[in-house]
Amino acid sequence: MGLERKKLNVLTHSSVACFRRCPREYKYRYVMLRRVRAGDEAPALKFGTLMHAAMAEWWKHRIGGAAGCALDMGLRPLCGQGDPYERAKAQELLIAYDAYWDDSPLGTHLHVIGVRVEQEFAAPILSPLGKPSLRYVYAGKVDAVVTALVQPDRLTQLVVEHKTTSEDPSPETHYWEMAAVMDPQVTGYLDAYPGAEMLYDVIRKVDLRPGKATPEDRRKYRKDGGLIASQRAEDETPEEYQVRVREEIKGHPEKYFHRGRIVRLSRDSAQHRADLWLTCLLIDDALEVDGFVRHPHSCVRYSRLCEYFDVCSGQTSIDSDDRFRTADRPHEELSAEISEKGEGA
Repeated sequence: MGLERKKLNVLTHSSVACFRRCPREYKYRYVMLRRVRAGDEAPALKFGTLMHAAMAEWWKHRIGGAAGCALDMGLRPLCGQGDPYERAKAQELLIAYDAYWDDSPLGTHLHVIGVRVEQEFAAPILSPLGKPSLRYVYAGKVDAVVTALVQPDRLTQLVVEHKTTSEDPSPETHYWEMAAVMDPQVTGYLDAYPGAEMLYDVIRKVDLRPGKATPEDRRKYRKDGGLIASQRAEDETPEEYQVRVREEIKGHPEKYFHRGRIVRLSRDSAQHRADLWLTCLLIDDALEVDGFVRHPHSCVRYSRLCEYFDVCSGQTSIDSDDRFRTADRPHEELSAEISEKGEGA
């Protein structure tokens, strides 16, 4: 999928969501290109990145290949990466995911013809009158695009989107209802692949914390000298923690793995395009007068302060190279060709 080779300003789901959440954050991240240095990201984002790398390899080798090979390849990006407890959690989730969807990685009645992993796209942003923007283009990278034959003779295209979440993603919850009806990322990706359906693939994070040694001044002992059952003399090792995570997932697999096919109606797409067009106008206005206002209600995300909070509150400078680096392009998750120029993939 591509566009004429024109240099356009690129918007992605992440950058649009950032502007809508807090224009000042958008200025720092996408105009000034100042990003926090590696290691300072929110733990939830680090875990999502870890799982994303593993899932990309799993899908690349699972469709049309042997399941064992897919699991081996999916585990490789996790080797030696990140916090050992988070790594143990990611490994057990991937192993259980592989087993849970072993018989039907895409669903019944589908014969897979081809799969493309980490597929980039660039698509026009249309006005309410259907005119393409001369300043902006919408781009992104989908986790996988699968071409399959629906028995007996109909071709279909599935856009696969992986998610990890700490929320309950079961079908009766608001999490799933939001994805099924209004999530702008889903709509934007399906607009970029007309006629496709989305396979929304969600993994719930295991909410178990590693056991820590009980502080000396809080320890309680039994008559035989041992600690009471709820207390520990030493920190739980990553290996012990991994066994506990394994047993938790094994006992409740339906709690952790959910999939569903999502489509969008024409009215949904029309509303999304109108929202996106208006967002472009707001970004233009902010750029013209440097009007990137702060949104204090957005300062806390993932149970921690925004990474730019100290800048907005005057405690540090956005120019501090100890805290921030300058990115080489606005959208580091995309290739330089699309991120910098908006050229078609």
